[in-house]
Amino acid sequence: MRVPVARFHERFRDGSINKAVPHRTPTSGLGSEEVGGIAEGAVVFYTVKGNTQRIAETIAQATQLPAEKLTKEKAVDIAPFNYVFFGAPVYNEHFPKAVLQFGHTGKWGGKKVAIFSTNIGWKDKRAIEEFAQIIAGKGAQVVTSLSIQNRGVLTQVGFGKLTEAEHEKARKWALETQPKLLSSEGLW
Repeated sequence: MRVPVARFHERFRDGSINKAVPHRTPTSGLGSEEVGGIAEGAVVFYTVKGNTQRIAETIAQATQLPAEKLTKEKAVDIAPFNYVFFGAPVYNEHFPKAVLQFGHTGKWGGKKVAIFSTNIGWKDKRAIEEFAQIIAGKGAQVVTSLSIQNRGVLTQVGFGKLTEAEHEKARKWALETQPKLLSSEGLW
């Protein structure tokens, strides 16, 4: 059963809703439960060191959506979804080549997309804008974006360890963003 967006906001503000959100969750893999041939949403991510995966899992848990990992060897079929939370790490001012390739080859037409990135603070907005332009050219509507800067304690390889505050930022953003992805308005 779908909760109207206005009612969702009301329940979110008064605290009566915690992680329950208006959507349909597939029960056996991506796209297994569909509405009129289209499943509603998913979290798709690419990760290198694991931080993006951890944020994707936080978003998936908050929104109760399935999560699917994009790899160099395996693209994710996004065709069954109305909307996608998409995340990737930023390296040298760009998303990895596999992510940019997925942007060019994915079936983005008619999709609403919320983009998130993990990074250590270097030119993250440039990477998000580059990817947004690619998928917009393929027919996607980018609704919003989030940059998670790994400002935690640096590990031996130089990448910041995510803090609880960064996970909370992702949770809050996901819960605020999901109704926008469900609505029919263009927002970005």
